[in-house]
Amino acid sequence: MKIAITPNAKGFISRMIRMCGGSKNAGMRLTVGEGGCSGLNTEFSVEEKPWEGDLVWEDGIKLFIPQECAPYFDDAIIHFVETPMETRLIVLSGKRAQNSCGCSSSPQTG
Repeated sequence: MKIAITPNAKGFISRMIRMCGGSKNAGMRLTVGEGGCSGLNTEFSVEEKPWEGDLVWEDGIKLFIPQECAPYFDDAIIHFVETPMETRLIVLSGKRAQNSCGCSSSPQTG
């Protein structure tokens, strides 16, 4: 699985893991569920270890991705935006992402 993570996203994920009391083995679990204007919603949680069957991606931080969600994250760019108007983790350009969306709750095409 090929994933690119921007420095802003790495920083955000690292902060979230620390704030949640995660150890050096902890990571962020990323899932895709129903919701958002394109019908998909990306959700995350900090986990001490991957759930059974999760794929583990690591590059300075760990991502735990359920196998059924992996196609949505393959070839994706994960970015974090923090401005006075918005704070959000964005998944861009996944092979399975189909619609652009400005509401920040759906995987977006680049």
